[in-house]
Amino acid sequence: YWAYLILHLVAFFLAIMVCHGELARSRPDTSHLTTYYLIMSFAGMLGGMFNTFVAPFIFNGIYEYPLMIIAALLLRPGDNLPLTSHSKHLIAPILLLATGLVLYIKVDNLLDYFDEIAMSLILLACITFALRSKPIAYAGLTGAIIFLSLGMHGLSAHTLLQERSFFGVLAARQSTLINEQSQPETYHELFHGTTKHGAQRLSAAESKTPLTYYSRPGPMGQLFKEFDNQDQNWTIGVVGLGAGALTCYAKEQQQWTLYEIDPLVVTIASNPEYFTYLSQCAQNATMSIGDARLSLANELEGKFDLIVMDAFSSDSVPTHLLTEEALKLYFKKLKPNGILAFHITNRHFLLKKVLSIHAEHLKLAALLQEFKPINAMPLVVATDWVVMANSPKTLEPLANSRLGSWQKMPLYFDMQPWTDDFTNIISIWK
Repeated sequence: YWAYLILHLVAFFLAIMVCHGELARSRPDTSHLTTYYLIMSFAGMLGGMFNTFVAPFIFNGIYEYPLMIIAALLLRPGDNLPLTSHSKHLIAPILLLATGLVLYIKVDNLLDYFDEIAMSLILLACITFALRSKPIAYAGLTGAIIFLSLGMHGLSAHTLLQERSFFGVLAARQSTLINEQSQPETYHELFHGTTKHGAQRLSAAESKTPLTYYSRPGPMGQLFKEFDNQDQNWTIGVVGLGAGALTCYAKEQQQWTLYEIDPLVVTIASNPEYFTYLSQCAQNATMSIGDARLSLANELEGKFDLIVMDAFSSDSVPTHLLTEEALKLYFKKLKPNGILAFHITNRHFLLKKVLSIHAEHLKLAALLQEFKPINAMPLVVATDWVVMANSPKTLEPLANSRLGSWQKMPLYFDMQPWTDDFTNIISIWK
């Protein structure tokens, strides 16, 4: 990821340097500079408004980024001939760009044609390089490469639905696994960007089985198993809905409240065409849409026996849910012997460092499990969880559990506690 990040930042830097150079080169006489700067500022405002308010409504993916790459290439210096002089260079790039766009948006199984597309991309790259002095042709051909490549990367499974909200791109996809009887079986997955947020097997026998990060052999399954005799009447809050798999641990006498900031997640998880966890397991659960910290602030103190924080797996971490003030709020809403569970599986960030310093600073008992499945089981994945409580005695069933290896939280002396006034994402990068 560091290589990708550096590559994008370098390309972005070069693009803005070229664009700013062209702006400076084409500046008008000093008598028109006021109008020049006004138009430039107004255009910048329009671009920001488009990305913020328009793109989430008209696109179902992050299309504005590759489109701006194409626009930057189109505006780069080159043979500044009249448009008619470029006509012979326009036909191929326009056709190829249109083909790339259509394939990216409409074709669900591009990887079935991997060899053909890979060879085409290599040939296309060579042609593009040969036409690098022709901005229009170069931009069009590069656009074709971008959208074909994105399609190969992002649509490896059958996409049932892809929609975009202000919080990102959500996709429900269908794929196939080999089940315990060595037979192919269909399942659905929920993705937020490139991060999987849940999956469900479709067979009647397995449709209520929590999977991925919430599997029965995993940390959440262990927690509910160890407290099986105590949790009959628990009041449980879950921050972050995903596909709704956690609700299949619910018991009839329990009260569950599900907190989700993105209405689109609720729409997808509630649609039985994609996932049936909620319709099968959470008929009596209460749904609260909005920022979870604000919603929890309105709950009664001492209401919950268990709060599950499951909002940290994506590339964009809501840091305001991880501050010292936030943890103090959670424990106000928990009963004295309540448990706070954090799902901290993340490709980019070591969130355990933040929770470790909070546990030390707030004098909380804390256990960590970095779960890795011993046996290959369908859709049971490695996952990291932290549980916290006011007293070590509350967590004894997990500390002494034979179902999994719960360890004391390691200490990180280089960490400063996160507060509402201070967070440092760089300090927890992997």
